[in-house]
Amino acid sequence: MTFNLLTSPWLPVRRRLSGFAWVALPMIAPGKTNDGPINDDLMDGSSIDDDCVEALAFPRPDWNAAVTEWLIGILAAAWPAADAVRWRRGWREPPSPDGLAQALAPLVPHFNGDGDGPLAFQDHDPLPNAEEKEVAQLLIDSPGAITLTKNTDLFIKRDRTAALCLPYAYAALITLQTYAPSGGAGHFTSMRGGGPLTTLIAPREAGSLWQRLWANVPMARERPTTWPADDPRWPLAFPWLAPTLVSDKKVVVGPDRVTDWLPFFACPRRIRLAVEREGVCALGGPADFGIVRQYRTQNYGANYTDWTHPLSPYRTDPKGVRFPVHPNPGSRGYRGWLGIWGGGSVEASRSVAAWDDKRRDLEVDPRADVSAWGYDMDKMKARAWVDDRVPWFAFDQPETRQIWLSRASAAIGAAGVAAAALGLAIRRVRAGVFSHDANGTEQFRVREDASLDLSVDAQSTFWTETEHIFRDWLDKLAPAPDDPQQTRLREWRDGLRHATLALFDRFAGLPEDGDSTPDAMKCWAKARAALDRAFSDHARADVTAALKLDIPDTQGGKRRKAKQEPMP
Repeated sequence: MTFNLLTSPWLPVRRRLSGFAWVALPMIAPGKTNDGPINDDLMDGSSIDDDCVEALAFPRPDWNAAVTEWLIGILAAAWPAADAVRWRRGWREPPSPDGLAQALAPLVPHFNGDGDGPLAFQDHDPLPNAEEKEVAQLLIDSPGAITLTKNTDLFIKRDRTAALCLPYAYAALITLQTYAPSGGAGHFTSMRGGGPLTTLIAPREAGSLWQRLWANVPMARERPTTWPADDPRWPLAFPWLAPTLVSDKKVVVGPDRVTDWLPFFACPRRIRLAVEREGVCALGGPADFGIVRQYRTQNYGANYTDWTHPLSPYRTDPKGVRFPVHPNPGSRGYRGWLGIWGGGSVEASRSVAAWDDKRRDLEVDPRADVSAWGYDMDKMKARAWVDDRVPWFAFDQPETRQIWLSRASAAIGAAGVAAAALGLAIRRVRAGVFSHDANGTEQFRVREDASLDLSVDAQSTFWTETEHIFRDWLDKLAPAPDDPQQTRLREWRDGLRHATLALFDRFAGLPEDGDSTPDAMKCWAKARAALDRAFSDHARADVTAALKLDIPDTQGGKRRKAKQEPMP
């Protein structure tokens, strides 16, 4: 059976009424076709299909994420919105499957997934003599060669996916090309480095996959579907249509050599899938299109540099160099939200930054979230898949958003200091010692050999259990950005104080009567008193856990500056 990414029913989806189904790409269009001819703009949906596609349903979240990004790229190439009028029509009068199929038709020859000729997301060269690998190695979280040799694959086992149906193999391939980590000499990372953070706007009134995609499609006037069949720009948008730009001599692929659509279709890895006609998919997928057990790979493919991907936030370092933001262990929960919203040295993704203008043009409900996902990578090792949903607040003026961001930044910075104060208090209880100086004055300190791990659980719980407080505080902050900053920050500080002391009491409760000693009781009392004092307007500057917010001293003292935490 012929396999094509644009025409074959290879996408597992969840429909609103009928549930799970396998569909071809045009079926994500929710409009119903009119009886009349399709108009020039292909906006032929007279009404919305009640059983429209709501979401992708691949068995892995990273596949759903990467294929979502690919679908945004396909719509950007086949049917970009040139102006606000087209945006409104695409939202309110989406195409029918027939209309979308017609828009995609010029791209169909370039998205074959099996057979002769160029194959989408695969190397132009068949690589007959290249190294063969098991298909499981397409999965970013699969154990690597060293892990297998040392027999340390304790949690993510080898041989989980000895065979994949072609739809699942393609989902894995697109995911690897989109998020590729370092894979050794010449096996390059993705255009955004290994495991980039992706941020997409998610309007709360969006009821279909189409609307969630459409909200993030970049606006553009030109589209490849208008190019002649022999136009030399085709390989610059879809790199598999021409021989690979081999990078073994430090050749790089920069924005000056390619088209605006390449970020969605870049192929840093040289890969050819080996398709068999019989077999069983390890994940239960359909074998109709074939089974993949192995693939061939060659190093030194395209090395992408200096790109700005429209779906990722970027950070600017002190030297003025821009880098895509990546998830890390410290960015989970609301402590990493500034890296999603954009603020300070971080610039929001183009997709997120454009939403204020788009929603005003579209006149849709301004309430929205930001979907943020990506791999938390340690070089080649995937530590976790991070998938978060962050609230987004609409503002009519950029200046108003900047005021709001500065206050949110101060609040998150304060939470970081509170978490550190909690951690220090826990270590004081569990590893505190008393001594006397040369003058006989009693000293209280934490043992030098005390591990930071003593307080890890408490600090992790802090970020989890204070998130709902932060969300409630943001809801109060967003509608009234002109309120006095000190009033809002004081409310936030008071909420932090209550939550932090409660967590201290839970994790460092009073010693049991049978186990208590005078020193243990003194450690507990001094640690709690210091933690409480950290939230005072009069916290001494030399107190390590002092919570320094921009709140005036009620006794007429000097105003203390807000502590700004580094971006995640």
